[in-house]
Amino acid sequence: MDSLLIVVVCTTFLAVVLNIRLKKLDITPVIGYIASGAIVSQIFAISGEHHTLDQIGEFGIVFLMFTIGLEFSLSYLRAMRRELFLFGVLQITLTAIVFSVIAIAAFDVEAKAAVVFACALAMSSTAIVLKILKERGEIGKPFGKQVLGILIFQDIAVIPVLLMVTLFSQPNADPVTLILKIAASGAIVLILLSTFGKFFITKLLEKANETQTHEIFIGAVLLIVVATALLAHQFGFSYSLGALIAGILIAKTRYKYQVEADLAPFRDLLLGVFFVTVGLQIDLSLFATHFISIFAIVIGVMLMKALVIYAFARFLGEKSAALRTSIALMQMGEFGFAIFAIASQAGILPDKTLLAQLSLAVAISMVLTPFILKNLEKIARIFERGATVTETNVGDFVSAEVKGHIIVVGYGFTIGRQIAQLLKEREIPYICIEEQYKKVEEGSERGHAVILGNAAQRAILERTGVKNAAAVIVTFDKEEDIRLIAEAVHEANPDVAIVVKSNQAMSPTFFDEISFAMFVDEHREAALLMISRALKNHAQPPERNVV
Repeated sequence: MDSLLIVVVCTTFLAVVLNIRLKKLDITPVIGYIASGAIVSQIFAISGEHHTLDQIGEFGIVFLMFTIGLEFSLSYLRAMRRELFLFGVLQITLTAIVFSVIAIAAFDVEAKAAVVFACALAMSSTAIVLKILKERGEIGKPFGKQVLGILIFQDIAVIPVLLMVTLFSQPNADPVTLILKIAASGAIVLILLSTFGKFFITKLLEKANETQTHEIFIGAVLLIVVATALLAHQFGFSYSLGALIAGILIAKTRYKYQVEADLAPFRDLLLGVFFVTVGLQIDLSLFATHFISIFAIVIGVMLMKALVIYAFARFLGEKSAALRTSIALMQMGEFGFAIFAIASQAGILPDKTLLAQLSLAVAISMVLTPFILKNLEKIARIFERGATVTETNVGDFVSAEVKGHIIVVGYGFTIGRQIAQLLKEREIPYICIEEQYKKVEEGSERGHAVILGNAAQRAILERTGVKNAAAVIVTFDKEEDIRLIAEAVHEANPDVAIVVKSNQAMSPTFFDEISFAMFVDEHREAALLMISRALKNHAQPPERNVV
């Protein structure tokens, strides 16, 4: 236990220190986590002895896929069937065929081993690509949809690939029986999650929300994610596929934004663990002795993979989207490690040195991916010869192009509802945030734009487009609530106008603590308005209208 704690402390220390430095250089934390894993692996000689850590890290991908599922409803997924099934099938099939032919013809690899090699190299990194595209808001772009569809299909394709490995290692196994078993398991999982699962998930979130206790709601969300992932795994599928389906089921409910905000810390922390395990795969001594051959594999595989993806994506769609899709998916992915390990245990890949080089090549390609994605537009424009990009990004509630809208925090208060109604009547773009589900339902019935969420969480504020908003109106009464929300808004966008309702009962220090906000004293403003109306109408009969 003591030695384990030392390893954990050292890894955490390295990750924090490296990422603080890398952040100043505008480099994604993914690199810091991978580098920390590689350094710790050499210091403590723990490479290859981290099965438990791998399992924990895998749940980072589980939470990521769950939040990706929250982005899409079943109807949206049906609309993506072209990207999911056509692009996904072509990417896996064509890439695997090309790499198999190269392995057999150029390197005289046995046919079975060549096919397994090819399928492993055809996979891309779901964890890195979707994390970065999601952070950059590019999943909604045409190329982002193609990338998402292909990555989801890759997650599904892992099942037949592992089935193929089983058949190769057990020549006497009945393929028809295995295929029927997988099909039956898939049908059972879909039925359970889409019927009983959906009912249970909705009821659980409803009851947890009614308690108005944040930790209970978070506990319910964690239970849903882990339970659905475990259910899929018990039937022979990946953890992440079950979590993806659960996310899609919640996507149509009013809880999706709050659920996503609550899961973000767990997702990012566990993804960090996953990237550390990728670093553990990097053997620096092997890299030093086989430097040329490893980089030859990395460059050759990535270029060939990009060419294959670009070829069919260009044939089926626009050049701009095809180019960006091919660049985004040119790396090898985390599923490659699993396929290599299982195939090695089955005796299909007997060459341990080549296997180690391939695993290291996979890890290096994943290290390069954040830099590639960060400069995706620059790279694409080089091939487009300076052509301008015409793709637009579509947000969930407030698109990236909408500016000058107003965010109303606290729709459940009477004044919040009145503000929403006035903004609606005057056709001023707005969005309301409310923590109580019943109030959100009432707002929707009245035709108001209201989402369920905690406005003190940055993820919720970003969902409502706080970076492009003209103002944020806070209708809360309690000083602590107002302070938390105002500070969160100011941190997310220091330039946005923050309007806060105040009264004389508030402590003097409260106004100094959030001096960046504008205060509207409800009693003083009401008094001034009443005087104004009185003076305006002193020479004529009073009007019986309500202001």
